[in-house]
Amino acid sequence: MLAWGAGENRPFLDETTIDWLIQTRIKAIGMENILSRTPGTPFKRDDPPQNPDARLLLGGVGMIDALVGLDQIVKQRVFFIALPIRMHRVTASWTRAIVLEEQ
Repeated sequence: MLAWGAGENRPFLDETTIDWLIQTRIKAIGMENILSRTPGTPFKRDDPPQNPDARLLLGGVGMIDALVGLDQIVKQRVFFIALPIRMHRVTASWTRAIVLEEQ
């Protein structure tokens, strides 16, 4: 499901994984330096079935992308809070991501 590397060869979500995430009905996925499409696949903004980002969003899966510091999380389960800035008529914005771990 995930393939590791750097640049365009960094980890990615393939179509099977995206389908599984949607069918599992997760609420959101947080990612750090992971592509939501197979490297080398053209980005088709206006074709939702071919656009992995749109497929996730239309499938009810929120995306929290470009997170940093995930390697600092120790526990397997945490309480995640995302505080986005207030914007209208957009599909993405910056957010302050907070993770609370049980002591």
